[in-house]
Amino acid sequence: MRTRRLSLAFVGVATLAFVGYLTVARLQARAAAEAAANAAQVAGNPFPGKVLLVFLDSRSSIPLSNPEVRKLGDATFLVGKGSEDLHGHHWANKRTVWLPLERVEMITEFDSVDEMKKAWKEAMESLPPDVPPPTLPKEKAPPPQKKE
Repeated sequence: MRTRRLSLAFVGVATLAFVGYLTVARLQARAAAEAAANAAQVAGNPFPGKVLLVFLDSRSSIPLSNPEVRKLGDATFLVGKGSEDLHGHHWANKRTVWLPLERVEMITEFDSVDEMKKAWKEAMESLPPDVPPPTLPKEKAPPPQKKE
């Protein structure tokens, strides 16, 4: 009788251990699959061979050639070579630039720098003559302090 109780207890413990093992393995597999799916969505090159005009929350823009998405630690970046801007030059031209995705407000995609310049030129030419071309907003100066 005692042997039977020990056998049943052993079978019960072994069953619980096996079910626990399967549960943990399943959860780990699901977490690994989700992490791989997230990495596939975030990393890589969603813009192969493209030129992007990237607008940042600082109201600045930068053209990037052959951009790709990369992770560095917990942060995600849009990485590419700086390209000529709409005026034919840019301080980051031919330099690798890392832009944090959290600061990106808008991206316009082009097939080439020439296409980007052409689109900008056409947009400026289509403005009515009495409308000034768009400019980046200037930072507000602090209000003058009153002298006493």
